[in-house]
Amino acid sequence: MRMARVLSLAVCCGVLSVPASAQEHGDVGITIGYPAAVGVLWHVSDAVAIRPDFRVSGSSTEPSGSDGWTLGTGVSALLYMGAADNVRTYFSPRIDYQHSSTSLSFLGIDQSRSANAWGVAGSFGAEYTPNRRFGVFGEIGFGYSRLKTDGLTTLTPDTTGHGWGTRAGVGIIYYPGS
Repeated sequence: MRMARVLSLAVCCGVLSVPASAQEHGDVGITIGYPAAVGVLWHVSDAVAIRPDFRVSGSSTEPSGSDGWTLGTGVSALLYMGAADNVRTYFSPRIDYQHSSTSLSFLGIDQSRSANAWGVAGSFGAEYTPNRRFGVFGEIGFGYSRLKTDGLTTLTPDTTGHGWGTRAGVGIIYYPGS
């Protein structure tokens, strides 16, 4: 939690110290990406953009009476490296948080379990903006995550896991105010 606050402060200080400049597209766009996430792309300057995103999912299974939901959010900083025509390349560090909860009702016994995951990643990407209102992006990189799950009973204790691997994403950007 403390690290998240330090990173948030560092990002805010860096964002606020960079002057905004004129752009060929809008300063703020709406993003829709895969893996499934909806967010905002804010061009702080010609060299830096911030992309927070949000995702939600749920499931239910019958007749077992099990259901679950997941909420996740993340923020990426896009550090633009070069441009040619309408294509810009960037490096993107990212921090991510996700919370999920599952409940099960079986033979009159109710059980629930929750999990929290933190992750960091770095990606290289390209953004293509053919006009002032629309753009697409794609990126590939590497990430690390830490997952902590609450145990159901003394027989199933709390667990902690770590994961790492490649990551990829694609999406579209819509600039409504351009």
